[in-house]
This record gives sequence, C-alpha cells and structure tokens, in this order.
Amino acid sequence: MKKIKQPNNKQKSSIKKKIISILTYVVPLILMGWFFFILLPSKIDIAELKSTLQGLSFYDHLLM
Repeated sequence: MKKIKQPNNKQKSSIKKKIISILTYVVPLILMGWFFFILLPSKIDIAELKSTLQGLSFYDHLLM
C-alpha cells in the first residue's frame, strides 16, 4: 500500500496566512462599500442636498 502524504504544518500555516492576508484587504473594502453605497445614501436627502449646492455661490464652490 502506498502511503498518502499528509500536508505538514508549514503548508497549513502558509494557507492560513494567505487567507488572512486576503481577508485583511477584502473585509475593509466590503465595509467601505457598504458604508458609501448603502448606509450613507439611505441617510442623505438628495433633494435637500441639491438645493443646498445650487444655493452656493461660485466662490463657495471654490472654497469647498
């Protein structure tokens, strides 16, 4: 009978490190996307925002 090679601890830890390194980038991106595209638009009144921006003068726009 042939022996089946078991992955050693180094291979397991390298896979875990890769998964963790990927998650450290993916999770914040998901949270930022949720915040900017779901949470904020639900809290902002677009009509009020447009009227406020239209009420600003040219110099007010430059200062923003």
